[in-house]
Amino acid sequence: MGTAWFVMRTKGNPEGPYPMELIVKYIYDHLIDATAEVCATGQSVWIKITEVEAFATALYEASERQKGARPPLAPTAEPSTTFRPPEVFAAGGHSPRPPAVMRVETPATPVVSPTPSAPQRLAGGTRGVKRRRAFAIVGALATILLVVAGSWAIMRPSRTTRDARVRQALVHVVAGDSGGAGFFVAGPDANAYVVTAYHVIESGDPVRIERMVEVSDKKSYVEAYPSTEVVAVDPDADLAIVRLKEVQADRFSTLPLAKGPVKDEKITAHGFPRSNLGKLESSVSQEGKISATTKFRVLDRVTRREVRANAIEGIIISAQLEPGYSGGPTVNENDEVAGVNVLKDKEHTQQNGAVSVEVLAKLLATLKPAEAPPPPNVEEVKALLTKIQTEYLKRPTADRMEIRESEFVASEDLPMVRKMASEIAELSHDMSPDENKITGPARLGFVFAGLPGKGLATYRSSEVTKELAPCPKQALALFGLGRDSSGKSAKAPIIDCENYASRALAWDLTASVLQWEDAEQELTVSSVEKANDDSRAYKATVSTKGSATSFSVWVSTEQGRLRLKLFDDSGKPYWIERHGSADAAAFNGTWYVRGTRQRVVLSDDVTIDAKITERLDISVDAEGNAQVKHHFLREWYTDPGKLWTCNQSNSMEVGMEQNFRGVLKEGAIRMFPTVQNRDGSPKTERVGVDGRRCTLPVHYTADKLFVLRIVQNKLVLHRTDGSTYPERIDFAR
Repeated sequence: MGTAWFVMRTKGNPEGPYPMELIVKYIYDHLIDATAEVCATGQSVWIKITEVEAFATALYEASERQKGARPPLAPTAEPSTTFRPPEVFAAGGHSPRPPAVMRVETPATPVVSPTPSAPQRLAGGTRGVKRRRAFAIVGALATILLVVAGSWAIMRPSRTTRDARVRQALVHVVAGDSGGAGFFVAGPDANAYVVTAYHVIESGDPVRIERMVEVSDKKSYVEAYPSTEVVAVDPDADLAIVRLKEVQADRFSTLPLAKGPVKDEKITAHGFPRSNLGKLESSVSQEGKISATTKFRVLDRVTRREVRANAIEGIIISAQLEPGYSGGPTVNENDEVAGVNVLKDKEHTQQNGAVSVEVLAKLLATLKPAEAPPPPNVEEVKALLTKIQTEYLKRPTADRMEIRESEFVASEDLPMVRKMASEIAELSHDMSPDENKITGPARLGFVFAGLPGKGLATYRSSEVTKELAPCPKQALALFGLGRDSSGKSAKAPIIDCENYASRALAWDLTASVLQWEDAEQELTVSSVEKANDDSRAYKATVSTKGSATSFSVWVSTEQGRLRLKLFDDSGKPYWIERHGSADAAAFNGTWYVRGTRQRVVLSDDVTIDAKITERLDISVDAEGNAQVKHHFLREWYTDPGKLWTCNQSNSMEVGMEQNFRGVLKEGAIRMFPTVQNRDGSPKTERVGVDGRRCTLPVHYTADKLFVLRIVQNKLVLHRTDGSTYPERIDFAR
C-alpha cells in the first residue's frame, strides 16, 4: 500500500489523505505554503511540510515561478510529537470529513481514499541541488499532464476518446444501501451539481458522491464528497439533482444537454453495474441506439400501482442496462445527454428506458443559486399544517397510502421511520411474553397509547393489514419454492413491504404530531423559532381552537418547500417529549361509557339482549399519583315471558371491578393493577346486584395495562390483557 498524506494548513483542519502528486499540484497553485504540516497515513506524528523532500522541492519551484528567484531554504524544525487524529468519515474507512466550514480562498477539500500504488513516502530533510532538480522535473511533468487533461484530476482514457470525456463527468451516487450513477451538469451558480435518478436517493439517507481519479495506469484514488444536498426532484420522472456543498464546478467536467433525443441516433449508456463475480471499481458503458421516443407511465414504487398513464417523455434505448446504471447518462455521438437511465425491461432484451433530456432540462431550469433559505413565518407553517390535515389526513386510509410520504415529511427523517417500522413489525409478531407476561403487541400498544392522536391507526387499519399480510410469507415462498409452512402456495405480496409499512407509520407519526383525532381542527401558530444554531429545523408553537394548552411542531425547509419534522438531529422523536400537558384536576372525577341494548349470541341456540356500562372513578393528587377504580357492568335481558332462574327476574346485572395505580406524566397516566393473584394475573372482584348469586359469566378479561389521556372533553382509555394490542375506549363525564 503506497503512502498518502494528510495536510493541515495554518489554523485549519486535517484534510486528505491525498496522493503526493495532488499535494504538489496544490503547492504549485499556491493553495499550500511552507507553514503547513503533513502526516503520513498510518502515522500519528505531524511534521513540517518542508521536511518532505518532494514537497520542499515543489515549494522552491512554486516560489521561483512566482518571484523569479529561489528563496532561501525554510529552517528545519524537529518533528512535532503532538497527536492530532484526523476525523474519521462516518460511513466507515479512514477518510476524514471535509471541514464543516470551508475557507473561501481555498477550494473545498474532498474526502479521498488512496488505492494501491500510491506514491511512497520520502525521507525528510534537505538534499543536494541535483536531487531537488530531479524532483522538480517530476513535479513539472505532473503539472504538464494536469494541463493536458484539462482538469486537476487525470482520468485514464477508456476504449474510446468519447468514453474518456464522459467518464470525467461520471460519478457514483450512494445513499444508504442504495447506489447508482450520476453526472455533473452546469448549474445556476459556480457550485457543482450532479444529476441522478430519484429512486437512488429517495430513501432520505445522506447522499455521497464518489468519483475515481486515475493518476496513471497503476495509480488511482477515490474522491468522496459526503457533504451534499438534494436541491430538486421530480419523483414522477424519477429525476433528482444533488449539489455538492461549497465545491466549485470548475473542478470537474460537465456534460452538455442535447436539444432532444433523435430516433435511431447512436448512443452510449453509462453506469456502475453491480456484480457478484468481482468488484467493479470503474464505470461501464453500453452502446446502442434510440429505438423510439415514447411516454412513460408514472408508477408508485411502494404500492406498485399506476398513478398516471402516458405522462413522462422518455426514450427506448437498445443499450443493455443493469442495476447500477440508474441515474447515469445516455449520451449521443456529440457527448451530449439525450436521456437519464431509469428503467430496465426485464421481459424484453435491448429495450430499456431513459427519461428524455427535455424533462431534465425543465427540472434544471427550476434551480436557483445556492443561498440559505429564509426562516419560515407563522403563516407558512400554518399553511403546511392545514394542508396536511385537509389534503392528507382527512382522506380514507386507502387513499392516503397512495401518497408519497416525502410530500409532507422531511426526507432526512425517512430512514428513522423505516427503522422504527422494522422494530414495530418485529414487536407485532412477537407473541412470547416477557417477565411481566406482556407480549410484543401489548408492549407496542402501551408505548403508542401515551402519544397524542390515534396511535397506529393507519398501520393497524384493515386496509394496510390486508396488504401487509402476505409479507412475512415472502421469505418462506422463496425458501420453500413457492409454498409456506402449511404446504399451501404462498401469496407473493404485490407491494414493497418494507416501504409500504414505513409509509403507513409516517402517516401515524404525522397524526400524532398534529394530535389528529379524525376531525379537522382550526390551528393557530403563535411563534416560529430556530430549534438550535446547528440545525435547519424550526420549532413552531401551535394551539387548537378551544384548547387552553399548546404544543410544539418542528418543520424544515427542503428543496424550497416546508416539510414536517418527526425526529431531531440525534434521531430522537420530537413527539416523545411533552407534547402538551394535562392538569391533574382534568382527570379527577367519575367517567362513564353507557352502552345501548344490543342482541348478543351466547351459543348456537341461545340469543339474548345485553347492555354494557363502564365507570371509572379517578383520583390524582398534586404530585401526579393516580388511583383508578374500573367498574364493568353487564345487564342481561331474557326474551318476553321468560325469567332468570337465579333472581327470578327478566333482567340480571353481573360485573367486575378492578383497581389500578399509576403516575401522570407528559399528559398521560400509565397504570398497573393494584393487586395481583399468585399467578401474576390482575385480581378482580365480582360486582352487580346479581353478581354474587348469579353465575352467568361476565365475559370480560381482566386488564394488565391501562393508559389514560384527556382529549378535548373526553377521557381516552387504552387497555390490554397483556397479550393483545390495546383497545381504545372513549369515556365522558
